[in-house]
Amino acid sequence: MLPSCDALSLREQLGQLIVPLLPSHPYPHDPAALELQLKNLHAGRWGGYITIFPKPDLTLALTRLQAETRIPLLVACDLERGAGQHLEGLSRFPHIMALGATESPDLAYQMGRMTAIEARLAGVHWVLAPVADVNSNPANPIINVRAFGGDPSWVSTLVEAFVAGCQEHGALATVKHFPGHGDTDVDSHAALPVIHASRERLDACDLVPFRRAIACGVGSLMTGHIAVPALDPTLTPASLSEPIVTGLLRHELGYDGLVVTDAFNMAGIAEGYDEGESAVQAVRAGCDVILMPPNPLRVLDALEQAVNDGTLSRQRVAEACRHVLAAKASIGLTTREVASPAPTIAPHPDAVRVAEAIAIRAITMVKGAPAFLPLDPVSSGCLVLDDDGDAGVYAPWDDALGAYGMSRRVLTPKSGPAEYGQAFAELKACSTLLVPVFATVRAWKGRVGLLPEMVGLIERLGASGVRVVLISFSNPYLIRQVPDVAAYFCAYSDHAACQRVALEVVMGSRPARGILPVELVARVEA
Repeated sequence: MLPSCDALSLREQLGQLIVPLLPSHPYPHDPAALELQLKNLHAGRWGGYITIFPKPDLTLALTRLQAETRIPLLVACDLERGAGQHLEGLSRFPHIMALGATESPDLAYQMGRMTAIEARLAGVHWVLAPVADVNSNPANPIINVRAFGGDPSWVSTLVEAFVAGCQEHGALATVKHFPGHGDTDVDSHAALPVIHASRERLDACDLVPFRRAIACGVGSLMTGHIAVPALDPTLTPASLSEPIVTGLLRHELGYDGLVVTDAFNMAGIAEGYDEGESAVQAVRAGCDVILMPPNPLRVLDALEQAVNDGTLSRQRVAEACRHVLAAKASIGLTTREVASPAPTIAPHPDAVRVAEAIAIRAITMVKGAPAFLPLDPVSSGCLVLDDDGDAGVYAPWDDALGAYGMSRRVLTPKSGPAEYGQAFAELKACSTLLVPVFATVRAWKGRVGLLPEMVGLIERLGASGVRVVLISFSNPYLIRQVPDVAAYFCAYSDHAACQRVALEVVMGSRPARGILPVELVARVEA
């Protein structure tokens, strides 16, 4: 059984509040890396670890680390797209805005279920998903397709379904990024966003999914590194704000579960705040876990010093520690044997079916008409706009396109004027041009739209008489930049199934069934 909080020393209690990064190393071939982790674990008695891009042999390191600790480690991972997002060899799903386009609580439940089952096989217990933000700002560079959509009611319904699927199958779900990161145009990885919404607007929109998640018993909630003047006029980041975490979340909304900060290596909190002081402020504000601090031992020392000098109360520390232990107990994490990952991991057989079902029901015709289809592969061309410069992402598109006897030209951010000129000369003779766009929402990227030169080429081709059919495999708001395209489809994700299904739709072999889950605020006449 887990020890009670009262049975732990002050330093052990504080250690439970810290969840450092466990880097991905080839641990069997790098014993020094594992020894360093063991040394730090013995010094800090951490509450758990967060893993990012781990290899299969990470399970060996987790097993060793679990065996060395008195209290089982809570292992977290960012699994917004399923266990395969960061756990090699497991299943990846489309971005959750594709789920929003399906309007299917059952598929959201199944995705949560698959994520939990596969995560537990890999030794991960704490799923840092789903995103509960309402993406109401088309210029949002970091949430976008990571959200279910822009309707607070539907976002709430799908959040609740995902949480149920996840927690009913042995993992701890996490709604994020409280009090809502959807109405920002700044990436909190790079700077501190300020949300200028009124309290009335927050109540009617951003807070709705969080209220619903709390009512359905979500086990964990993540605060965002965002400033919200309507809630805290000092512009203190939410993760450090007592009015937001204790006043709003704990007291007004009545949440008594585990509260974790967003990662402490993000500029939204790292710039302008000392790491140790900000950790003290976060715990004092009502957060229970400091996630991914760059210097965890320094944070531990700062927390201990704050208790000793009276700036952080022992009562608040004990409360936070009890929340951590209660979260571990809620998923059966009471012995090291339970905590150990399985010796082998493999995708769940249902996961592929669920991913395919999401892709099939998500594809949305935003502009165009059924009579527009099917396209003629003989007279049609294809121009891939690769905004990320990652050819591996659209390999499924190439495979599917080849089945129709079609080839494609590619433009990337590195393409120069000569390549644009060649593309125009070659493609202006097409009657119809398929333009799949791969523009991934990614931390520190800072934008989600098409490059100006890409927009210019699309406009030139359209003006020359080419019927342009744009397919977005990410950001649904792209049509705001090119409103005059002949047709516009949203697939919401670069998942392989989304690519195959989108091509089948434009080639007329299946219908577009999705419902647009956001307001585009653009001219999209058919």
